[in-house]
Amino acid sequence: MKKIIFISIICLLILGYGCTQPKSDIDGLWVSAYQIQTIPNKGIADYKKIMRIVGDSIFFRTTGEPKNGFDAWYIKSKFKRTSDGIETKNKKLDKVFIHEISNDSLVISYKNQNSTKEVFRKLKQPNLEVKWNPNNKSYEWTGNSSFVNTKFLDNGMFVEYLPEKEDVYVGHWNTLLEKNNLFIVFDQLKIDAITVDSVKKTTAYLSLHNEEKHSYTFKEQSLNTPKNLLGDWELVNCDTLRTEHAIHPKGHEWSTLDFLRISKDSILTKKKNIESTNKWIIGGASNLIILPDVVWKKDALVRDTLTRKERVVLRNIFKIDSLSENELVLLTEYELVEFDGFEIKLTYRRKN
Repeated sequence: MKKIIFISIICLLILGYGCTQPKSDIDGLWVSAYQIQTIPNKGIADYKKIMRIVGDSIFFRTTGEPKNGFDAWYIKSKFKRTSDGIETKNKKLDKVFIHEISNDSLVISYKNQNSTKEVFRKLKQPNLEVKWNPNNKSYEWTGNSSFVNTKFLDNGMFVEYLPEKEDVYVGHWNTLLEKNNLFIVFDQLKIDAITVDSVKKTTAYLSLHNEEKHSYTFKEQSLNTPKNLLGDWELVNCDTLRTEHAIHPKGHEWSTLDFLRISKDSILTKKKNIESTNKWIIGGASNLIILPDVVWKKDALVRDTLTRKERVVLRNIFKIDSLSENELVLLTEYELVEFDGFEIKLTYRRKN
């Protein structure tokens, strides 16, 4: 009997020791923040990378860079610790060199000790999964000296409106879940994976880790259709804006819409007696008419498809410049190449 009790005590001590073993210094969730280039112009892929390490397992994923033909990775592998880093059994990530470790940062390189280094920041891992789906919703957000209205479209696109400058931007969005951590990925001028730290009712709190941490607050907005917008409108005037900046082929004609019938969910347009009906939604600060259904050529190059979609969405955004009971002024043909702004001003009269 004493022998059984003694063995039981030994087992409990062993289990207790195992449970109180300190975690490895690299355990946790890490997100790429910035690079340290040892050789100019010899950087590594600039998309976001997320790395979760638990014991002897590594989960490594990237956002990819679809516009440039780089697909997203998701790697799950066992690894062994070496004197200068870790070695995995995956060919894409067979060796990771570790240069520095601190409570909140990890500096690594991939090819060799002297190659470009990448700094990762450590994130808190919540006990419960963070849930947030902005699909088809509008948010007003602030942070990093910015004030922006963003409309998340259900086709994977988003439309940003900056009220101060009246600029419009289009990009792509999706969400990425790693264990309980949720990221929203924005692909516009560059790719960012922003951490969704917490969500309280209609407000989401996010953070972006670059060389410094930036915090953002997204507040859901209920956008209303402007008063007097619905109805039939006939084009009475078309003005070209800032023509000194825009160069177009000889004989180029602007794509004007001669007639609009705006109802709650759709717009019937008439151009040279050709009618077309499209779904529309309100965006911006209730001042953008967005036609979200985009079409692009099936034979488009894969890496150019997303860029084509951005251009098509931009061409299908109208800004309400002014609106009264009997007059509607729209700005259209947003141009990003020559200058940021709309090129055409269309003036309509209400048709009784």
